[in-house]
Formats: sequence, structure tokens, C-alpha cells
Amino acid sequence: MRIGQIRVVVAAAAIALFGGLAPTAGAQTRIIGGGVVDAATVPWTVALFSSSVADSYQAQFCGGSLIDASWVLTAAHCVVGSPAASIEVGWGKTKLSTYTAADRHAIDRVEVNPQYDAGADTSDIALLHLTTPAVGAATIALDRDPAVPALGAPLATYGWGNTSSSGTVYPDDLYGVMLDDRSGPTGTCGSYGAVFIADHMVCAGVVGGGKDACQGDSGGPLVTTTPTPVLVGDTSFGTGCALAAYPGVWARTSSYADWVDQVVGAEAPRLAIGDATLVEGDTGTRALKFAVTLDVKSTTQISVPYATDTSGTATPGVDFTARAGTLVFKPNATSKVVSVPVRADANLEATETIGVALGLPTGGAIVADAAGVGTILDDDGASGLRLSIGDVVVGEGDYGSVVKAQFVVSLSQVPATTVTVGYTTVTGTAGGRDFTAKSGTLTFSASQRAKIVTINVGREWIPEADESFTVVLSGATGGGVTVTRATGTATIRNDD
Repeated sequence: MRIGQIRVVVAAAAIALFGGLAPTAGAQTRIIGGGVVDAATVPWTVALFSSSVADSYQAQFCGGSLIDASWVLTAAHCVVGSPAASIEVGWGKTKLSTYTAADRHAIDRVEVNPQYDAGADTSDIALLHLTTPAVGAATIALDRDPAVPALGAPLATYGWGNTSSSGTVYPDDLYGVMLDDRSGPTGTCGSYGAVFIADHMVCAGVVGGGKDACQGDSGGPLVTTTPTPVLVGDTSFGTGCALAAYPGVWARTSSYADWVDQVVGAEAPRLAIGDATLVEGDTGTRALKFAVTLDVKSTTQISVPYATDTSGTATPGVDFTARAGTLVFKPNATSKVVSVPVRADANLEATETIGVALGLPTGGAIVADAAGVGTILDDDGASGLRLSIGDVVVGEGDYGSVVKAQFVVSLSQVPATTVTVGYTTVTGTAGGRDFTAKSGTLTFSASQRAKIVTINVGREWIPEADESFTVVLSGATGGGVTVTRATGTATIRNDD
């Protein structure tokens, strides 16, 4: 049933937002200023119903889009924490009151984007799996181009939500409204400030306000209008309804297309090996570490063989010890390391390289990047105790556990006394959302030659160029140490 014309919703979180309580700014997801639309003209527009409420008008609580015969795309905040059995979906009818029990379809899976953050309103996207495929039903394609929509592009949104910006008027009919993109792929959105993240969200409305989505429209489609409708977003959040300073905000589908493909099953998991850099040193051996990453958390075990090869300039058995083996990714694992022993020497020589190649994987994965290059930096042009930091290359990945960029900081020999050095991250083409800034101090005891600085790299789904940031050493003390290489560069290899 409805309480004060506010629909009862399924998820506990959604009940708190809309179940008769005053909505928070981040929860007001809303159609104002539009008109009735024949559902036959937008047949992929979906209504979400509470399965425990028989009256379909009262049961509807959010919207969605049919993107596949078996999948509905909606907002994460509509369904997070809800069991699949508590939700039903329907499409193809204009009036809610005409949906019968036979028109309401069961779902058996709720897949919420793993990076959904209710507090920040980010990654507000989820997928619902139909128990029985909607064979023959019309579906809508996702936009995959991050440059779409462009600033000022005409857009449309649909839903059965509140049609009043100052009260609560919930229609029986499906409504739609024409809007304009207000930010483009890089701009700002009204007065939201840093809350709005252009490459993850779409801002839409009209100058002066008066047209928007409203409560009850959450999860519904935002689509391009020409030449054919393409889904560019799902209704996410806003402050008020149809306010001039606060347009509506939708989750940008192009940012999550890879994740959707993985969940729906259109893409196989992808493996990639990164590059690695190491300062050689004078005595003993040290490990050149190649990160091998899986771009998604797989539900099955994946194995991939690897081996060093002769593609580099370093000589097996002289400069390094050849290695071969198999990496095993158990379910949910996303990162493994290939470790190649490098032999130190005191000979002045050129920089050398080592190649590591991945073979054919098992478990349904494919290899997106099969060749890793290891660089051995010579440090024999200086005398005394020397300290250096290497470079690192990591694959960005799409979602799941955070990728770790591991910088090796090494001494040329075992120190006679304790050595300390400070470090800090510095932004480059990779910005604040691409990695977690960090600073600290490394302490080498009299028996230690190497330390690792680990920096978390954020995963995302946006096609973009490779990006980089650096870790800079400073203030080295102890044992008469000299810093011969103070800056290590992390390259984040895009895989979207």
C-alpha cells in the first residue's frame, strides 16, 4: 500500500528514504513537467513491484530498463539488501492498475555494483535477473561511449513517480519528460559541486528548472532521443525535484558497461601481466615482481601458465634465473605475482630487460596482455651505499578488490647501520580518484636490503588513456647512504 501517497518500497534502506519519511538530499530520485507516455512506444521501460503487495499501483516503488531478455538494469539504492523473492518486474503497460499477477515477473538474482556507495551516491547501478527470460520482449542498448551525451544533447526519462515538485501526486499512468544534458562528460552540475562526478554521472534538466524525475522514478531510464533511443543512465539522485540549481542526476551507463557485460556474461574474464622495474644492486639476488591481474572476480578457478623468455637483453643464468610455472586464481581472486630472481653485480653496464609471457589460460578466461617487460636498472656508476626506487606497471581492472602498485625500494648492499628514508605519492596524469595518496618512512635494519611501498589503485570502467603517478623518496639517513634514483613511476594501464 501507499503511505501518504509515498510508495512502500522493498529494500530496508529504500523504506527509510521514501516510506513516509522526509527524503534526504541524496535519496530524492524523481517526473516533473512531462506528460503521459504510451508504454508501447518505450516498451523497455520497467516498473519494479513489491511482491508482497497485490495492488500493482500500490506495489510499484522504482523503475528500470530491460537491457536483455533476462536482465533489468535499475538503481542500486532501489534494491540493495533486498532478497530477489521480494521484487517483481513488469513492462509493456501504461497504467499500473492494469498490471495483473501474470504481468509481474519474478527475479532470482540481485546484482548490486560492488563499488556502490550510498553515502556518496556513486556507482548507483544494479542488475536484476529474470527467473524466466522475456523472449521476444523489446530491449534497449546501453551507451558505451563516455563522450555521450554531449553538453546540451536532448534526452528523455520515464517513470511512474511523483509529478509534483511541491507535493505528492503519484499517477497511474507512465509519464515522460524531455530534458537536456547539463554537463557533458567533463563539466559540473548545477550547485552540487564535488558531489557530482561527471565521468560517472549524467546531469540532466532544463534552464530555470521545472522538468525532472521525482520520488518513485529511481532506477528508471535516461535515454538519447535521436536517431534511436540508447540508455545513457539510470535515475539516481537529486536535491528536491525540478529545482533550477539542482538538476537530476543519473548513473552514467558507459562507466559501467564492462561490469554489466561481465554480470550478463557477454565477456570472458581478462588476464593481463604488467611490467616491472628493479635496481640491480651489488651482491646477492633480489626479485623482479610482475603483477598478473584478472579484471573481475571470477566464480570459477582460473589457471594461466607463465615463463621467462629470451626477448629481453638480460642473459638467463647470468643476469637472472629463468622461471616457469602456473598461476592459479581461486574464485574471487584478482591478483597474483610472478617473481623472477635477478643476480646483482658490481659491473658498470647498460640497463637490461627480461621478458615474461603468459600462455593459454583455463577456466573461461582470455589473455588481454600476454607480455610483461622487466627492467633491470644498473647502479654501478656510483660508490658507497646507494638507495633507489623502481618503477611499476599495473592493469587497472574493472571492479572488485583494489589493485596494488608495489614499488621496490632497495639498497645496493646490506647496510652496516639502520637506514631510513621518507616517501610520498605525487599525482601525475592519474588523479585523486585513481589511487590512494600515501606517505611514510621506510626503515632498513642492518640485515635488510629491500622494502616495498604499496599504493592502492582504484578500479573503474571508463575507457581512457594510460595514466601515471609517482612515489618520491626524500630525507635518506644512515650509513652514509646516497639516493641514486629518487622517483619511481607507476603506470596504470587502461584495459577498457
